[in-house]
Amino acid sequence: MSYEIDDKTGNKWYADSVEAKSTPLIDPGVGKPMFIRQFEFAFKPGLPSKPTKQELFNQHWPQIRTILWGDGLVANEDVDPRVLIGKKDYKIILLCEPKFGVLVADKPHNLTQLLTPKATR
Repeated sequence: MSYEIDDKTGNKWYADSVEAKSTPLIDPGVGKPMFIRQFEFAFKPGLPSKPTKQELFNQHWPQIRTILWGDGLVANEDVDPRVLIGKKDYKIILLCEPKFGVLVADKPHNLTQLLTPKATR
């Protein structure tokens, strides 16, 4: 639907009304628990050029793997890690899952719970 609006100043505006039919997202909460872990690092001062995302990940992967192992987690190999580069720092984000035989003490949340506003939880 398209229409024209002429306000009192004589300006003509054109607008379109757009609608989309969608079904609500309902996550039944079945499956194994997954965790998102974020690691933040700062660039060393005086670097001549910033390394690539792959170089940054390769540099920190042994340390990150050790930290995850200590928490009873392993990186999920189905989802690629994300490396976000800023001006002074960078972040490495991984999807993780518990190691076999490790009990999860945290209460998992499904997507429906995470996406609802906090006032209604």
